[in-house]
Amino acid sequence: MDQKSQAKVMDEGFMIIRCDDQPSIRIKYKGPGSHEWRTLSNHDTKAARERERLRLTEDPMIIED
Repeated sequence: MDQKSQAKVMDEGFMIIRCDDQPSIRIKYKGPGSHEWRTLSNHDTKAARERERLRLTEDPMIIED
């Protein structure tokens, strides 16, 4: 999704999440009021991050990039 598309969905109230491994295992997000990537949560393992990602995506207002 390009930045223009991301801005459109964030302006409608959605939060966008993305998984990242560097510099730590984490989930990043962009959302209403914050059009910059920020860390939502840090995890010790990729499995823990995956469980959190699945839990987050159950919310209809959270989408993955």
